[in-house]
Amino acid sequence: MTAISWLYRRNCGFVLAADGKAYARAETPDEHIQEFPDTNDNRKIFKAKFKGRDVAYALTGTVFNADRTFDLLAKTFSVLDELSACRSFHEYIEGYAEAAKEYFDTAKRDGRIRTYAENENVPERPDRNIVARVFFAGYFRKAKPSFAIVTLSHENQILDDPLLVFESPPQNNYLVGAGEIARLFSENGDHWVNSYGTYADPSCSLDELISTGKGFIKACCDSRAVAIDPSCRGIGGDIHVARISIESGFEWIDPPQKSS
Repeated sequence: MTAISWLYRRNCGFVLAADGKAYARAETPDEHIQEFPDTNDNRKIFKAKFKGRDVAYALTGTVFNADRTFDLLAKTFSVLDELSACRSFHEYIEGYAEAAKEYFDTAKRDGRIRTYAENENVPERPDRNIVARVFFAGYFRKAKPSFAIVTLSHENQILDDPLLVFESPPQNNYLVGAGEIARLFSENGDHWVNSYGTYADPSCSLDELISTGKGFIKACCDSRAVAIDPSCRGIGGDIHVARISIESGFEWIDPPQKSS
């Protein structure tokens, strides 16, 4: 799993945060993955361009196979570069979604991906069948902020058409990766989860929004979190935080340990 905070406030711009943990999952019962240990310094938030403006994206789910002959990150770099001059926000996201699905389908056919593994830490479908999810944020229409989410899921090992969510302007804020932790965090109660922060209100300061983004992920990394939400087993490592504003574009608040 990956923990993502994808937040927007009109007076702050976008605040985007992610954990740094990555791990390999066996695709078949007889596959041994001990030679691919967990790593904690992975970068998950990246910058791209759309009509010369900075946008951000984050990848979750299946990003690499064990020998990295399947590399969704590299594919995303190249696809978004090709789409950077698209006429519209929707065309940009739809073009990416189509290319990502084709990339997965090709990898499944040629054996680079043998099976789409279910996420055993997610209690219910359809989320157990999510293969990858990509979050986008930025001012795609000059001063108009937007979120987009591309979700790729499978049914009986056949990839469905991508599910696309567009929000322009953003209608929701996303604390993703551990639903029960997100629920408790958003309630601003007296649970230990809220010792890491509170859910920022609409008129919050930039520092308060950053605290919300980081605090949710820190709560997911707490050793007590797994008992509340098993998804937290796959969350941890280096927390990195970025911001996008009209004035400054994309900038790091807490940069990742790795540059790529």
